[in-house]
Amino acid sequence: IFNKNYRYNYKYNNSILISNVLFADSVKQIGSDTIYTLNRIGVECSGTCPAYSGTLNSGTNYVLTNMPQFLQRNIIKYQNGIVKLYDTTKIVILSNCNLSQTWLFDSIYNKTALCVAINTLSIFGTTDSVKTILINLVDTLKFSKSFGIIVFPDIYGKNKYFRLVGIENRNSYDSLSLFGQKVPNAWDIYNYNVGDQYCYTSSGAAMIGSNGSGDFDCNIGKVFINSKTITPTGYIYGVTNIYNFAIGMYPVYCSIYSASINSSSLSFTNLNTPIIENKMYPNMLLNGNIQSTNYFGFNNITKFKLDNNNVFYKTAGRGCATYTNPNIPISNNIKALSNNYNNTPTAIFTTNNFGSDEASLIFGVGFGKIASKNIFFEHSYTYCLTCFTKNNVTYFGQSYPVNLSNVESNNSNFSIYPNPFIDNIYLKTNEKEMKNIELFIYSIDGRLVFSNKINSSNLIDLSYLNTGIYILELKSNTGKFFKRIIKE
Repeated sequence: IFNKNYRYNYKYNNSILISNVLFADSVKQIGSDTIYTLNRIGVECSGTCPAYSGTLNSGTNYVLTNMPQFLQRNIIKYQNGIVKLYDTTKIVILSNCNLSQTWLFDSIYNKTALCVAINTLSIFGTTDSVKTILINLVDTLKFSKSFGIIVFPDIYGKNKYFRLVGIENRNSYDSLSLFGQKVPNAWDIYNYNVGDQYCYTSSGAAMIGSNGSGDFDCNIGKVFINSKTITPTGYIYGVTNIYNFAIGMYPVYCSIYSASINSSSLSFTNLNTPIIENKMYPNMLLNGNIQSTNYFGFNNITKFKLDNNNVFYKTAGRGCATYTNPNIPISNNIKALSNNYNNTPTAIFTTNNFGSDEASLIFGVGFGKIASKNIFFEHSYTYCLTCFTKNNVTYFGQSYPVNLSNVESNNSNFSIYPNPFIDNIYLKTNEKEMKNIELFIYSIDGRLVFSNKINSSNLIDLSYLNTGIYILELKSNTGKFFKRIIKE
């Protein structure tokens, strides 16, 4: 009926997206019996919330934590083959039932079960033994010998069901599922293509005092994916990063930038192990621990979403202010009501002293991290992906030019001529130490088009380049030297 080593992916009533992910977050052995406690979720109050001794603000969204999914909070597997789903109700499943056998299925709602079929079906391309039971001769429940519960009713008598569509390893996040459909995770999220480009903004503040004054820094930039290496545990990308950086006093936004270009690697190399975005399942709180009552902020319900191009997103909290796609993401920040096992609210999750519930974490398949906002004590950090371009087509957002006016620098040890040039440039240096001098040339959009080590006097063939403006960078023992060059 349930395997503690699996994560089970279910779709509700033939929905497009996986609506429930079930796994055991704890396992206890009592004698020869086993108790699985399933991952619990938060459910937003619809209309009115259960009675609460404190004060609930009108117009505020609340979520009830510690709520069961459709298989209840706990599963007990008895040695005699009986399986009980229990906590908010009591359900009995006889995994070893015989054809035509009946029993009391739900003692709370007085529903009986009848085993009506024992046959073989193709489940995830594998022929497996399947038992079918009817609940009060109306609702169908099916479970297979190898894959557990494959069909389970939602509300009695409504012809609405949860259907198993995929199984994954519980303790790892793999590039492929074990069976069927997989919830996209970091393997999919960080799967960039060579040629991808994205724009970003980021800012951080160390706030001091009640007026919020303090240091403030911000960046805008563009990243270009130049190369891609797939490893057993993830990806390594060669990238060019053009960015502007400034530091000032909060809350004055940085307006004067110093520009830089660097070529480096962007690595995502632990994708087989649990990382934060892979803990984001439908209706889970962002911090992944819905029982914690003293965790600062992050009181957001996670959603799965598709945009107009059927790209999958995991979203929690507010999206970027500049992100205009109408389907994702919208603000879903909420206050959480901590619940005991009787579903009675016992406390409201509190956030940090600045009263913000806007913490967010948003990921898109093939786009990486789109948005994040962290506030902890007197510090805050915000990141926003503002555009993404594939195959020279801007997929979302609006691309903007990074200010390169301050890139050019002077160094009397180097001279470059002619400029403008047609096919070749000559580079001459007066530096005495010629070790480790490297030349890089970037297109104006940040692509690395040339790199090599140089001698004291070099003729450099650039006839293959298109006409236009380029940024030349020299790295030597005395630092970096930037120069705009123009090919006619």
